[in-house]
Amino acid sequence: MIAAIPSLPVKDLMVSLQFYKEKLGFQLVKFEKTSASLRHGGVDLHLLEKSESTVMYCGFYVVNINTHLPNVLNVKQLGDIGKLRLNGQGELRFSMRDPDGNTIELIEQAIIGNENTLCT
Repeated sequence: MIAAIPSLPVKDLMVSLQFYKEKLGFQLVKFEKTSASLRHGGVDLHLLEKSESTVMYCGFYVVNINTHLPNVLNVKQLGDIGKLRLNGQGELRFSMRDPDGNTIELIEQAIIGNENTLCT
């Protein structure tokens, strides 16, 4: 497997588009009535509007977490801004929640080839 395109359920597509574009730096690639495709560098993300959605987790591996943090730290409207921590494997992680409660995590590893995603 080379890469995957994570898909996250969202209740309000326009609110989520604004969040991912303005706070995390994604650019809109394709827009349809109930879905949108976004891209940031080599990472693709698909948002799917659903009236009822399950809260998900999506991790983004990044080469340098500091280049992503300034956009994330300006998020004042979210109750849980996020947490920055270093885990036992030497990964620097910043986690936060999107407008739908999905956990979004930026993960910087000591050795990494390129940006990638991990979603559950």
